[in-house]
Order: sequence, then structure tokens, then C-alpha cells
Amino acid sequence: MTANDVTFGLALIGYVLLAIQLVRVHAKRETRGLAITTATVVTAHVACVWGLRFEWSLTRMLDKSLPGFVLFHTALLLILIAPMLRGKHCVRITTAAFLLVTAGALPAPFRYPELSLLLWPLVVIAATATSFVVATHRRR
Repeated sequence: MTANDVTFGLALIGYVLLAIQLVRVHAKRETRGLAITTATVVTAHVACVWGLRFEWSLTRMLDKSLPGFVLFHTALLLILIAPMLRGKHCVRITTAAFLLVTAGALPAPFRYPELSLLLWPLVVIAATATSFVVATHRRR
């Protein structure tokens, strides 16, 4: 197992957890424990990216992609805040985090060949979570 396998395995697990969290907050179900688990997995992924891909160098990370840095770290901040919120604020923060992560994650397999295997899982997760959220709101 390579460093990329660990790093992006954590990313995929974090994305699945975030998708489940999104569906649950829109269904008005309890998500605090799930939100904490999601934040933990995503933080581990971000630490792997920083340490294994960029060797803790802010300059290297910013040289790679300033918009990517801003996008993913904004999403990380939202994911870290979500466990502290309830009700509509939690729904809004979780939805924003999911949209930001999806906007950054879906193009990545096209840009980086080592991530090409993640394309269809990401598409399926995004489509499934979106479908469940839409269905939840149609039932109301």
C-alpha cells in the first residue's frame, strides 16, 4: 500500500461519511457523532496531503493550486464546525462543505492520473447523496 493509497483512501471514506451526514441533516436526523467521525477522517486525509504530498510546505501547496488550497481548506473548516451546530445552521454548513468538496473532488481524477480510479465512485456518491436530499425535500 502506497502513501497515495492511504491518502486518497481516507479521502474517499471521508467523502462517503460527508455524503451520509448530508443526507441525515436534511432528513433532520441526529448527526453529531457522524459529524465528529467525518471531521476526524477528513483531518487525517488533510494531514496526509500536507505531509506526504507537500512535505508540510505551504509554498509547495500554494504553487500547486491556490484555488484548490482555498477550496479544500474552506471545506475542512466547515466540516470541523459542523459538529458544533444544530438545526438549519448545521444543514447549511454541511451542504456548503459537501458542495465545495464535490466541486474540488470531481475534476481531480481528470487532472491527476493516479486518481483516475476514483472518478466513478465519486460520481456515484455525489449523485446518490443528491438524490436522497432531493427525495427528502419532496416528501415534505
